[in-house]
Amino acid sequence: MMRRTLHASAADSLRLAVACADANRRLPVLESAEVVLPARDSATVLLLDGTGAVRDASGTRVVEAGLTDWRAVGDFGQDGASEAIDVVWSSGGGSVTSMELALFALEHGGWMSDDVWRWRASAPLGDRVRVRALTGDREIVEVHLTRHGPGDLSCCPTHEAVLCFVVTGGGVEERSTRGH
Repeated sequence: MMRRTLHASAADSLRLAVACADANRRLPVLESAEVVLPARDSATVLLLDGTGAVRDASGTRVVEAGLTDWRAVGDFGQDGASEAIDVVWSSGGGSVTSMELALFALEHGGWMSDDVWRWRASAPLGDRVRVRALTGDREIVEVHLTRHGPGDLSCCPTHEAVLCFVVTGGGVEERSTRGH
């Protein structure tokens, strides 16, 4: 049996190592990101497995937050970078559960560093809304949801709406609403 040996220069070996490292790099998990909550006085929550909490000096939980299963990943800013849109919930311990549409950007850490998702912006969706669908196409994101309207009890929103958001310059802004 004959063996073949590939001889490569040091520069070729380095290029091959970089190519293999880039090919084997996995996207970081969004469930380990940090999220800023404008609805909660801009509290910053470090997520672990998709949820996290902020505690005061005595250890009492002040804010709890987490990601939902409503997510879209793409180049929403049309800038060649990867972004993720996720519906985030937060609670301060009372009956209010704030829902927000959060924008995260993928930052590349370089050859020896890990890539990370960084929170960029959020837009409010409301208290205890029920998300029905989330769609994204280029810089446009639509959220189909049920929210509170006149006469609804706080437990039970009944008004269907479609909120349209635009991702621009690292932010997310509501542009239009259809429905009640």
